[in-house]
Amino acid sequence: MNAGDMVLDGLELGSKFTWDLAHADLLGPVPYFGTGPDTPYVAVFIGNTPYTGIASVANDPGTDGTVRWSGCGLNTRKITLDLTQTPTDSQGLPRKRAAITEWANDSRLNVPMLAVSERDHGSLISDPHPGMVERIANFLSIENITQYNTWLDEAQAWSAPAREKMLESKGHLFGLWPTSDLDGWQQFVVHARDTHGDPVKDYMIEVFELDPASQTWQRAEEVSVDVHAYGADPSYRCLHVQLPKGITTTPRPMQIRFQASTGTGVVAYQGYGSDDKNVEMRADSDPVTIDITGALSDGEATLFHPFTTTLVEVVLNRVPYPFDRVEGIFVWLPPFPARAATTE
Repeated sequence: MNAGDMVLDGLELGSKFTWDLAHADLLGPVPYFGTGPDTPYVAVFIGNTPYTGIASVANDPGTDGTVRWSGCGLNTRKITLDLTQTPTDSQGLPRKRAAITEWANDSRLNVPMLAVSERDHGSLISDPHPGMVERIANFLSIENITQYNTWLDEAQAWSAPAREKMLESKGHLFGLWPTSDLDGWQQFVVHARDTHGDPVKDYMIEVFELDPASQTWQRAEEVSVDVHAYGADPSYRCLHVQLPKGITTTPRPMQIRFQASTGTGVVAYQGYGSDDKNVEMRADSDPVTIDITGALSDGEATLFHPFTTTLVEVVLNRVPYPFDRVEGIFVWLPPFPARAATTE
């Protein structure tokens, strides 16, 4: 009854399986969970506290002891950063260098996280909250989208105090670290690839914000990030982000800076930022910079949305190096007599 390697591989943070599944279930052209009568309605409840007692040693901030709060809801968006010379979509049509998909719309079901007070991953089922049981019973009688939306509004109002409790940040070691107010947590799953579809395994991605006092770009140090690279293919990475108070509501000019390396001297990545200037992406070069302040504007002026997961795909050109001449990969050999004389 042991779990197989393929099951564990698929469950790993940032796995290729979960990336592909999200595209099929949550980001596909036809909604897997829609507002019409042909798909099921969905609700997600999760405890607002981690484990207690000896089990708390394994707790991570922003979880119910096992599952990340930001990873349980089904409201997902995808950011595409196309750093190629001529950004095009899967159909070969021109697209923006930076773009983001919409939230749930008229055809896609709105499925947020519903917090349950004083429950963790185990006690949510072993000791169910009476209020959760009542709402699940009511949920099973839903017959149309109007009833679902009415039910969801009431359920979100009921879970609001439990969700508010999630905004207290505590260290995972028995909760002994200082407590501070947050806007919550967010999960980013990043995949970097080149235009041939091959993975970009060695890269770094950073978020910068404009300091209002000095008017200089500073690394967003206040955003605490836990990074996990998918073991089978590190071009997939999962970032768990702790959002400081106010970052999701206060408009801030922001940049994403991306750097990558092929690890060889004969092939290099080539990137184009917001200024459309070519950057030779090597280990010692400057990163490509994308200004996302306006490019990803959705009326809320931020890419940070607590208790959600955002997919980020980065696309690069991969070309022979140096860019200005043929060298290293293609070498013309001299005529055979000359080669023989050189050998002697």
